[in-house]
Amino acid sequence: MFVGRHLNCRMLKDMRSYFFIFLVLLSGNLAHPSYAEEDPTESENQPTLNSFPAYQLIRPTWAVEILGSFHAFGGQALAPSQAPAQANALNVLIEYQPAFFQSYGVLGIGPSFNLYPISPGTSTPSFFSVKSLGAQIRYQARFFRQQPVVPIVAYSVESLSYQYNVEGSGSVLIQGPTVGLWLLLNILEPTTSHHMYLSTGIVRTYAILEWRNMSGSNGVIPAINGGGSYYFGLRFEF
Repeated sequence: MFVGRHLNCRMLKDMRSYFFIFLVLLSGNLAHPSYAEEDPTESENQPTLNSFPAYQLIRPTWAVEILGSFHAFGGQALAPSQAPAQANALNVLIEYQPAFFQSYGVLGIGPSFNLYPISPGTSTPSFFSVKSLGAQIRYQARFFRQQPVVPIVAYSVESLSYQYNVEGSGSVLIQGPTVGLWLLLNILEPTTSHHMYLSTGIVRTYAILEWRNMSGSNGVIPAINGGGSYYFGLRFEF
């Protein structure tokens, strides 16, 4: 009888041990129900933090922007021989964005290269006859992760060089403000954005719509006296 009682006690202890282990395993699965649904390959290639991609916390310090306009300088002719044709625009900008400032919005500064082809007409010798080198300072009103629409303000200065068949060649300093709205494309294509970050390091991609108003004159080109132009393009931050 003593042996039987001893065996019963031992079995009860074993059952309580197994039951305790079962509860621990069950509580672990309940605490992390998403583990059973995750694709291991996707988790390995797309690291997450609190259910969103961890790379979204990165503060990009560099940006490249490509812009164009079919109505540069408000549609004004830069020289008398150009009229009535107007200049188009193709701009490439590079910006440095200090990471420490980005809690208060995003401040950027950097150089730009700008090409202003004039078509139709034969007032200039080539496609590259009107161009400029410049710089801009820009502020983005961006305050939270994955902000879908970002208002911006900027100020640009450019040294515009030109060569006309009639007026000859020269240069003029032009400057003016820019305002715009950017649409964050990451929220429209999150999977593509994941892969783009992993392969290229690009953190954010924007579609851009901006309004720019440049002015300046040197006597030969008196017509750049302020004329708003709409620009559109893409911006990549990394």
